[in-house]
Amino acid sequence: MDESDFDAILARIQQRNIPFWSDPFCKLPGEINTDDGGRSIYFKDPNNHLLEILTVPYGGERLAAKYVP
Repeated sequence: MDESDFDAILARIQQRNIPFWSDPFCKLPGEINTDDGGRSIYFKDPNNHLLEILTVPYGGERLAAKYVP
């Protein structure tokens, strides 16, 4: 997703006091992952499924450039 969508979703998560983590093991609470040149977080939906949002695909920005039209 693009940066503005990420910011909007993160703002809603924070406004609702939904816990989020920078890692899928939920060991780094309240942090944003910046690996691969983008940003990502993990959070749980109401059914306790772990979801992720990210701005750059795994492998970094060089891979993201392949998907730009």
